[in-house]
Amino acid sequence: MIFQEYSKQMPEEEWQRTNLLLVILGIEVPLIGGFWVWNNYPWSNIMFLSVATGAFLLRSWWAMLIVPVVFAVGVALGILLLPFIQGGWPALQAILGSGMVEGMDFLLFLGTPAAIVLTAFGAGLGVGLNRLIKRRREAS
Repeated sequence: MIFQEYSKQMPEEEWQRTNLLLVILGIEVPLIGGFWVWNNYPWSNIMFLSVATGAFLLRSWWAMLIVPVVFAVGVALGILLLPFIQGGWPALQAILGSGMVEGMDFLLFLGTPAAIVLTAFGAGLGVGLNRLIKRRREAS
């Protein structure tokens, strides 16, 4: 009886709002994950979760293009925006002048293939979920 309540078809207008919310979250999760990578030590865990989750939420193969770029933008914002917010222009100049950002190219060199593989994994699961949802909505 409870299953029958949950198996009813969601109205089209509500489904469109839910779909839009999932797309927005699919873009925001890797952006916030990229921002968090630079500012916290366990960056690999955040990268695994944010990139794959974002691609899964987008539920499209376009995630292969969108998610790694959004993740890189988040990393760049984490490098530049956070010191600027915390201490203004002098703090940002101190971070850039200290050589702390010099290793960023190495991190991006190692992280980009991992981000692409994780995006492909999340996008594959998301596309499969999207096909399942479409089949169930068409059958109802």
